[in-house]
Amino acid sequence: MATDPEPLKDLRDAPRMSRIYEALGDLYRRTGNPAKAEAMNARRLDLWRHWQVELPDNPFVRRQLSAVNTSH
Repeated sequence: MATDPEPLKDLRDAPRMSRIYEALGDLYRRTGNPAKAEAMNARRLDLWRHWQVELPDNPFVRRQLSAVNTSH
């Protein structure tokens, strides 16, 4: 967060934030907080859905969205 990422404005920031959301989701799941884990997964999903609208049919975005959908 110190680099002030803008994952909804800059696609270069989106993968890093997606990995952070994924790691936090895993941490919450392992520590017995499934609600927070699902919230992190929802943030990842929302992020890639945003980019799907911005860049329709982009193969990179489709792969990221597919990865989120299969990770939970």
